[in-house]
Amino acid sequence: MNDFRSGGLNQMRWSEYLEFIRRAGLRVEFLAVNPQLRRLPPLYALSGALRRIPGIRDYIVSSVYTILR
Repeated sequence: MNDFRSGGLNQMRWSEYLEFIRRAGLRVEFLAVNPQLRRLPPLYALSGALRRIPGIRDYIVSSVYTILR
């Protein structure tokens, strides 16, 4: 790991993961981002809001469950 941004998601940033899905022509059947935060509703809501901000989203996502077709 070269810096703190290159860890997680198999060494892939969230934006890179989304781009990979798009380029591969895959369709998302199921997506759960940061599901561990559902037990803490205020943090889960904050995570969801921050995930929509392009400059910040790569630093917010820590776990993803996805079913792709």
